[in-house]
Amino acid sequence: MKIAEGHCGGDEELRSWLGRNRWWVMLLLIAAALPCFWYDYRHQAELVMTIIGINMIVAALRLLIWGSGVKSAERQRLERLEEHRRPDASISGASPER
Repeated sequence: MKIAEGHCGGDEELRSWLGRNRWWVMLLLIAAALPCFWYDYRHQAELVMTIIGINMIVAALRLLIWGSGVKSAERQRLERLEEHRRPDASISGASPER
C-alpha cells in the first residue's frame, strides 16, 4: 500500500499549530467571553451573549484539559519506550548509562 506524502498524518498541521499556540487561543477565548458577559448584563440579559461567553470559557477549559492529556500521553509513551530499550541494552552488552 502506498500513501501519498501529502495525505498522510491527517490534520497534523492543525494539531501542531494549536499545540504551539494553545495558551494564546485560551487567553483569546477568555478575553472574548468577558465583553459578552458585560454586554448581556448591560442589556438586562435579553440576549444570548451569556451563553456564547460560557461556551467560550468551556472551550478554553477543554483546550487546557487536552493539553494536560497530551503531556500525560507523551510522558507514558516515553516511559514505555525507555522500558522497551532497557532490556535491549543489557542483552547487547552496552551499558545503559551512556
